[in-house]
Amino acid sequence: MDREEILSFGSSAIDSATGLDDLHAVLYELRDRFAVAHLTYHTVRQAGSGDENILLTTADPAWRERYLERGYISIDPAVIEVRKTALPVDWGQLDRSSSVLRRYFKDLDKFGFGRRGYSIPCFSAEGEFGVLAFSADHIDDENWRRFSQRRAPDLAFLGQRLHVKVHSINQNPVSSPRLTPQGKRLLSLLAQGHAPKAIAGMTNLSIHTVRMHLDNAQARLGCRTKAEAVKRALDLRLISTNSRMLLMASLGLLAPDGPLSSIFDLACA
Repeated sequence: MDREEILSFGSSAIDSATGLDDLHAVLYELRDRFAVAHLTYHTVRQAGSGDENILLTTADPAWRERYLERGYISIDPAVIEVRKTALPVDWGQLDRSSSVLRRYFKDLDKFGFGRRGYSIPCFSAEGEFGVLAFSADHIDDENWRRFSQRRAPDLAFLGQRLHVKVHSINQNPVSSPRLTPQGKRLLSLLAQGHAPKAIAGMTNLSIHTVRMHLDNAQARLGCRTKAEAVKRALDLRLISTNSRMLLMASLGLLAPDGPLSSIFDLACA
């Protein structure tokens, strides 16, 4: 996938998102396409504003909890520098002299962010401030310089778009969740009998990203299993597949307690 295709995909995926879960899923896909270790987006709101900061990251969920619980946003040197200068910042330029900052960067290493990082400021028309950061594990200075310079402009463009979308969703939350375009696509492939590993190969996504989208679709549909999610999506006409699978669905053969459920669940595993 070339640069224009990635930008087109990212823009379309962000614009079609209906909730924060959708945008979180977009981050996973952009992480894979830009070949970075992790992507993290968060709002940066004034202390005492009464609004919680939004944090979306492809890192271990435990990192998100740690970042919020320990109040890292108040000491995160990248956030402080970006907010002060309104310019992108390379993590290599950040102060690490205090014991608090050394512990913070040690936590970053612990959660696999890589040795290098780059934070990009984002702004909305209403003045809300946010940051999109990407990280990698390039040890050589020159390799990292070339790598970050290639990716920073495109991620700045998509980060700004994502930031505006987050603000829009926050201002106008949807009342009923829907499947994302990618969720529909992958659930349709699952309905056609393709296992997640095969779907990953067909769509050029990582198996982790495929499973994340399918889990998200399952949760949105309020289903216990992926077989049940396929059945419900077909019933609601959220997805379509070949006539044979539709017939099976109409006969209830894809219900969780149907005769083919155990076979179908194997494909979903």
